[in-house]
Amino acid sequence: MSWKKIPPVCHGAFVLLLCGVLAGLPARASDGDRLNLPWGTPKPGPTLVSDTGFTCPAPYAKAPQNLYLQSVYDRSDPSRAKIDEERKRRYREETRDLRRFENTLLSMTNDYLRSGQTEFTYAECALEWLHSWAEKDALLGKANFLGRVVRHWTLASLASAYAQVRDYDGYASAKKETVERWLAKVAYTVIDDYPEDSERISTKNNLSYWAAWAVTITGVAINDREFYDWGIERAARALGEQLHGDGTFPYELKRGRKALHYHIFAAIPLVMIAETGTRNGDNLYEIRGGILHRLVKRILYAMEDTGYMNQKAGAEQEPVTGLHPSHFTWMEPYQARFPRSDVAAHLKEIRPIFLRRTGGDMTWLYSGE
Repeated sequence: MSWKKIPPVCHGAFVLLLCGVLAGLPARASDGDRLNLPWGTPKPGPTLVSDTGFTCPAPYAKAPQNLYLQSVYDRSDPSRAKIDEERKRRYREETRDLRRFENTLLSMTNDYLRSGQTEFTYAECALEWLHSWAEKDALLGKANFLGRVVRHWTLASLASAYAQVRDYDGYASAKKETVERWLAKVAYTVIDDYPEDSERISTKNNLSYWAAWAVTITGVAINDREFYDWGIERAARALGEQLHGDGTFPYELKRGRKALHYHIFAAIPLVMIAETGTRNGDNLYEIRGGILHRLVKRILYAMEDTGYMNQKAGAEQEPVTGLHPSHFTWMEPYQARFPRSDVAAHLKEIRPIFLRRTGGDMTWLYSGE
């Protein structure tokens, strides 16, 4: 399902090598195969209230068009490490309905999966919510810098939700096609927001990894391999060209006292893309001798002792104890594939983890708990 050709991102000797490795893996599914979900097929969860007792509410947010939002950071701080509480309050207020829409949408699609895909009203309601935005071409208006960021975060949530109900065949096929065409339009817009030849920092730091995740999961959701490949290749570039051998990112180190926080945040989309790739025959975990594992280890070491990160970032790191559990979303898929006692201990303290941008209830999706 492709409406225009995505510009290739495989250029330069090193990236060409990476793309060649990815394309050449023997386990890679053929173009005609259905792309696999990043969560596999989770086991049904606890018994739900019967679908006859569920009433689909009206969507909690009107379809947003233009996205003009202001950063939460103190503009006088070049490292963007200091939060301006008034700007944060205003941002939270402006995005409240959007967050509620996404969180509820993912809760519905999670409940559909928990039911063993038998409680159909959850799927139907989620699809109606998506269609209500699709028919209005939501998210496709003008946007400022933060608006473009929110656009790809929102796409990640919407595509993650659609991926969970994509196989439900009780919904009008014409409406599903409308939803898929719209998700593709938003994905193309995100790709345009992050051109490969740009010198903007946002095309080289964690924001570009989140954009790559949004496009990757869109590709999986609507079974479009061009979108999937674009995201996989962008993640391969991050691991191949941007991640240092010691497991640190140069642009995340520039965040001063929040450098560790932003390494943790950057790990989420990269691990999610790596997990998606592995389930589809593209093993990003093996790039550069497993450099993604070095990022994970660097984060885990810094969570215990920030000394090295303090030195590299030139600032004493803020503690991770105040971070919301969702910042550690990457631990769920990573632990499911590469069990570690230290990760298990941390997860035990903070579970359950829910993040709308990656699929909702991540603890249940990856551990069944």
